[in-house]
Amino acid sequence: MVRGRALVCGWSAAAVLGLVACTENSQPQAGPQASVSSARSTASSLSPAAPTTSGPSPMPSAASSPEKSLPVTVDAGYADAVATFGADAVQAALAADARIARIALADCHLWQTGEVDPALRGLLEPELLTEIEAELARPDGYPRTLLAPLPDDDGNGHRLSAAVRGGCDASAPLQLNVGTFTMNGPRLVLHVDRTGAQPALVVGGHFVMDVTLGDVGVAAGQDWRFTSVPGPAGWRLVGVQTGGSPVNWTLPLPS
Repeated sequence: MVRGRALVCGWSAAAVLGLVACTENSQPQAGPQASVSSARSTASSLSPAAPTTSGPSPMPSAASSPEKSLPVTVDAGYADAVATFGADAVQAALAADARIARIALADCHLWQTGEVDPALRGLLEPELLTEIEAELARPDGYPRTLLAPLPDDDGNGHRLSAAVRGGCDASAPLQLNVGTFTMNGPRLVLHVDRTGAQPALVVGGHFVMDVTLGDVGVAAGQDWRFTSVPGPAGWRLVGVQTGGSPVNWTLPLPS
């Protein structure tokens, strides 16, 4: 098993402009990580997931904080997506991606029960979910593209895996920052992928949100590029790619 050194980034007061200050944490690191499952040939609201909490002091779940619309870069890629799928369908896809990002960044259900949040079963293609679950079962040190267990130490003196026993609050707003896939600003960037049998929508963004574990307040952030296809039951995620590093556990976002 190979281990590298990754950067755990703390948000500065200028976080809204995408500036971060970083400290080292022992984690695997590489360039942009290949999709755990690329867009396959076969190709909602912003209501967040409702993670189940347990432990001595359960805290409010994400269900009590509906997502606000996240900003999108309105460019040729966006115009093509709207022309291909329709404006309402694009908004539904963005809502599904936001819900997936929220669950992945603050998966109280996973951290407190050891089981993947059941809401993901309606948002991910079954084959992709199987691959994600297989990744999750790997020993520490292996890269993961979507879900990850809490680290024992986040690199900033917080023992997160112990703190979550005191409760888990995932109700903070989901926000965006500048990342690998969104170099021009804290906005989602999207385009249509026509390499498969049907068009797929590719959405890139650096998602970040505050989460409270016991009495510890931190922020979790990650670059993701989501590839989704529409179906009778709504949008399903068929591919996911990260910016190449583990989830960044940082100080809480500036208010």
